[in-house]
Amino acid sequence: MNIAVFCSSAASQPENFAEAARTLGQWIGTNRHTLVYGGVNAGLMHITAQATADAGGHIIGVVPEKFIQRTDPICHEVVTATDLNQRKSVMCNLADVFVALPGGLGTVDEVISAVSQLKVDKDTDKRLLLLNLDDIFTPLITLLQSLCQGPLASVVHQKHYLSVDNTNQLITTLNQISS
Repeated sequence: MNIAVFCSSAASQPENFAEAARTLGQWIGTNRHTLVYGGVNAGLMHITAQATADAGGHIIGVVPEKFIQRTDPICHEVVTATDLNQRKSVMCNLADVFVALPGGLGTVDEVISAVSQLKVDKDTDKRLLLLNLDDIFTPLITLLQSLCQGPLASVVHQKHYLSVDNTNQLITTLNQISS
């Protein structure tokens, strides 16, 4: 299973965010899945990739040309994208499931793009899991719920994403999806 992970590339991370990235990467590698991620050697991106590699998983980095010098050497495969939009498109196409770890504006952009793509591909079984540590995604979840309950979107679209509060719930849900 290809697991696209959206997360922060910021250098400084709270320890609980870093631990979540390590736990996810270890699960990906131990279960012989493939990590698909932004491919840069920084922040939660690298922490997830390192844990995946240490546990024996395969790693595909999707790196925009602008950041090619920041490519994580741990990647087994590197896909070069012309820009961030193409990176999102490639990651969406490669992924069987999406996981959003804590992150900033780029992560939120990737989440919205993935939910929108899943909405367009409404017959897909793909899902997006939001790891809502420290309520980092609560405002985004509230917005998505509000949109799905209003006249502009359908409540059916809520089936494409799920919020989990901790790494145990995340791993349990991934185990259910992968079985």
